[in-house]
Amino acid sequence: MVNQDFLNSTNKLFDQALSYTEISPDLATRIRVSNSTYTINFGVKLRKEIHTFTGWRSVHSEHFEPAKGGIRYDINAYQKVRQSTIENDIPNLRTAAYKVASDRIATSYDSIGL
Repeated sequence: MVNQDFLNSTNKLFDQALSYTEISPDLATRIRVSNSTYTINFGVKLRKEIHTFTGWRSVHSEHFEPAKGGIRYDINAYQKVRQSTIENDIPNLRTAAYKVASDRIATSYDSIGL
């Protein structure tokens, strides 16, 4: 089960970012809902004790651009996010990063007719 606080926090950031886009409500829902979520538990030995950590990975789309790491693969990613904060009067970089990523996913869906 996904940590509800994390999910609520992520959805709140997504909603904030959407207010700066022209993405339609139906496409926003398509982007928000994950296709699948993977949970992994792994052990790490720290200070002679083994601790178990849980990690999650949600797949939201199978678009044709790099999906792992998202906009971090783009050399100009920080510049795009920073520019988005200025052009759209977005109060913080995290919301701007969500906006830039959402716009890229929406463009990818448009290109394949979704």
